[in-house]
Amino acid sequence: MWNKYGSSRPIINKNITNEINILKNTILIIVLNKEGFKMKIIISSTGDNINSQASPIFGRCSYFVLVETKDKQIINSKSIINTAVNQGGGAGITAGQIVGNSGANIIISQAIGPRAFDILNQLNMDIYIGRTGTVKENIEAFLNGELNKTNSAPGPMGAGMGSGRGTGRGLGRR
Repeated sequence: MWNKYGSSRPIINKNITNEINILKNTILIIVLNKEGFKMKIIISSTGDNINSQASPIFGRCSYFVLVETKDKQIINSKSIINTAVNQGGGAGITAGQIVGNSGANIIISQAIGPRAFDILNQLNMDIYIGRTGTVKENIEAFLNGELNKTNSAPGPMGAGMGSGRGTGRGLGRR
């Protein structure tokens, strides 16, 4: 049978497609709620626990803290040392690989460069912009829907490398 556009392919009504997607999401929510909604969230950190300050940078943060939640409650956390912290170049890429291997599906960070962002996107991770405060405060803000998801790199390339002042013998003094 031919449709009015001269093709034998059926025309899919966008409303029907949207209703099917809503139905799929509803079924997914029902299945998740049966066993409780679990998430693994990873956040760039200055220290090795949830009471540490969240790091303002991604690729050269000291640690990543992996937090497991169930039904909006923190049930477990562990730290992962960021081996890229002193890397000469490509720290964001290495950090992205570390995060990708963690099993997390959500990342919270205040600044992620474009290369790391691309890697995390390829891994289908949801990226949220963090706030100043502790890891725990950021996790709670996320669980309460207070953090914004981003679809573009929230930081420029090399943001974690510093301005270059104060690292030499003169410590930035003239």
